[in-house]
Amino acid sequence: MSKEEKILEAATDEFLTKGYDGARMRSIAESAGINKGLLHYYFKSKEALILKVFHSLFREIFSELSDIFNSELSLFEQIERGIGTYIEFLIQNPRIPFFVVGELNRDKKAHLRRMKEAKVPPPFMELGRSIEEARKRKEVKSDTTSREFILNMMSLMLFPFVAREMIMFTQQINEKEFEAMLRNRKKQVAQLLIMDLKVKAK
Repeated sequence: MSKEEKILEAATDEFLTKGYDGARMRSIAESAGINKGLLHYYFKSKEALILKVFHSLFREIFSELSDIFNSELSLFEQIERGIGTYIEFLIQNPRIPFFVVGELNRDKKAHLRRMKEAKVPPPFMELGRSIEEARKRKEVKSDTTSREFILNMMSLMLFPFVAREMIMFTQQINEKEFEAMLRNRKKQVAQLLIMDLKVKAK
């Protein structure tokens, strides 16, 4: 692993754990096994470093989602594949929802600006356009807009991660059982949302 990769790994852990305000360049340098001067050689400021972290965290998953939603798969296959991919990403990166919610509550403008500067595009725009096109062709129900669909989808995918501890407590399950439940939800969430979109046979 290169020095820059070590810095990025340490910075990702620091930002996700402490948020932007709580993160310290000295702590990142120590975790990466370098001095602060060398850290500033690679990244001039904390702002420059978090932009790199954003790009690293979100570029790959959003690019993968974009490929799915621009593929030749049917709309319903795209939805199922996209939901499964995103939930698996969150299972592998469970601190991200807390970080994003925390940063949006702390300073929404700064967080959204950083996402734009890191060239992280909104991940579900292509899916929204596909749903609207399908509505025009009367291939899906006309009473659910793409915005409502994506809101429902995001809620069903993200809430279990944000409410992780509460769910584990109320369901009396451990980490392994919780993760298994999340993986089972991939198909369940997709089927629920697809059922809501499908035109009922007359």
